[in-house]
Amino acid sequence: ESVERLKILLLIATLALMVLWLMGMAVILLEQHYQFQANSVRNKKVLSVIFIGLQVVHDARIRLSKADIESAWKQLLELQKDHE
Repeated sequence: ESVERLKILLLIATLALMVLWLMGMAVILLEQHYQFQANSVRNKKVLSVIFIGLQVVHDARIRLSKADIESAWKQLLELQKDHE
């Protein structure tokens, strides 16, 4: 029983991370992620995609459309192709 519960908790955590990644990538593709940086570096990645996604969840100013999430999903599929 505890093994099954752990499997379910891991599935929930994985889905939550995927949602955060998609939201973070959508904001990066829209180039709205710089507002979450404390410094002005813009020529390299400073924050992780998941961290940016977490910031988006807490920031009511950012609105993502279905198309934004679909673009992030396409980016994920491209990354997957690169690692096959």
